[in-house]
Amino acid sequence: MSINARKPGWSQASSSSALKLQSTLLTQLT
Repeated sequence: MSINARKPGWSQASSSSALKLQSTLLTQLT
């Protein structure tokens, strides 16, 4: 986990995926 966190692109990809999941869930709820 800590090793992957050191990679600059990993955190961006992770947060991007999280935002996509949240937007998808919100769309389904509404």
